[in-house]
Amino acid sequence: MVSKEAIAALLALGQRTRLDACRLLFEQGPDGLGVTEISKRLAVDISTMSRHLGHGARTEMRLALRLHRTPILGGPAPSVARIFEIATAGGAKLLRKEATLGRLAPGFAADLVLVNLERITWPWTAPEIDPRELVVLRARAGDVDTVLIAGEVVLEGGQPTRFDPAEAGKELAERLAATAYPRERADLVARLLAHLEAYYKAWEMPQLTPYSVYNSRR
Repeated sequence: MVSKEAIAALLALGQRTRLDACRLLFEQGPDGLGVTEISKRLAVDISTMSRHLGHGARTEMRLALRLHRTPILGGPAPSVARIFEIATAGGAKLLRKEATLGRLAPGFAADLVLVNLERITWPWTAPEIDPRELVVLRARAGDVDTVLIAGEVVLEGGQPTRFDPAEAGKELAERLAATAYPRERADLVARLLAHLEAYYKAWEMPQLTPYSVYNSRR
């Protein structure tokens, strides 16, 4: 399960905008940046950026939860509630902005994400279940209904409010259709591919020993 979550975390960065945002945050250092400033610096609509950051946050919370679990019954491990707290209030404290971020309270920034629980709780969910467990363990990007950044609604009904996705898709299709196929580059890739395959096949693979013996199939 840890491998699956680790792969998901790496895949979350396998997109240009998310990778650029991650690089920007590393360069900024401990002071961090808000989603509005990240959107400005990367010239990305805030609705789009909030979706990208939300995807990474969910993946990281799940990965943190899996990595801290052990196969030993009763072993020390953080709860889902604790992981959620680390990702929200803990993240704000790390950025030294705990006075304005990380909590739903008067005077704090109105950065909110509303999740539709209809799919998550279907067909039935025990009423005593902590909703944080549902969100962390079962929520998907498509379950996000509304997003507010500094009080502004940037996503409503699962759709961005600052641009029309249908019109954007239409314009994108027209531009792609008008772009000539890069035949020379494609031919170059085809010629290089055989050499790359031969190079990697020549690698010597040593006998690998699982790092975590208890979780291996040996």
